[in-house]
Amino acid sequence: MLFNSPDAAVREVFEETGVKCEFHSILGIRHGHNAPFGKSDMFFLVSLRIADGKTHHAIAVQESEIAKAEWRDRNDAFESQHIAKGSHMDHLYGLCRMHLGGTYQGMGLQNLPAGFGRDGTVVTYSNADAEGVMASNL
Repeated sequence: MLFNSPDAAVREVFEETGVKCEFHSILGIRHGHNAPFGKSDMFFLVSLRIADGKTHHAIAVQESEIAKAEWRDRNDAFESQHIAKGSHMDHLYGLCRMHLGGTYQGMGLQNLPAGFGRDGTVVTYSNADAEGVMASNL
């Protein structure tokens, strides 16, 4: 079965914590080389909301996957001795703060026709509404 990034994020949060979430947006993407095991990796920072309009959900840690999970105060969550000033994580944490403050929405997704004579759709991520940015409409 194939999953797109939002589906994978929602699934992983549920599997590892028991918290049912809904996708809101992709806040950032980090692409790095020389990761563990000599691999490249991509890290997606996503904004999720607890499903069904709830404001709290009990956490049930899946110990085979993660050691700890907890709800944290939003101000406390951004303070970490492990985040080097000016690093990629400092930037991603900044995007989170801006998102919480309502000044950054991140990228949403749209399922658009694949084109090139192919059937089906592809997931396209952007900061703009698809209709307003179609080259054929500009």
